[in-house]
Amino acid sequence: MTTEEATYIMEKWYPIRDGALHNPTIGIWNEAERILRGWDKPQPRSCSCEYKTQARMVKSFFSQYETQIRELYGKASV
Repeated sequence: MTTEEATYIMEKWYPIRDGALHNPTIGIWNEAERILRGWDKPQPRSCSCEYKTQARMVKSFFSQYETQIRELYGKASV
């Protein structure tokens, strides 16, 4: 994960992490998932019925990497 990706997670996704996935935020959730899973490109869901599962997965990945993300974000803030 790059410093820019950690910054994206902390500044774009983190503030909406407890909100619902809906049209204005789907792109942010997809990009956060891409970063956290190490994918080359986002993999949008084909059905809104999958959003709850996606949210749980993204939050779980964030929890696993939170320390690393916060360290990278701290370096970007300096």
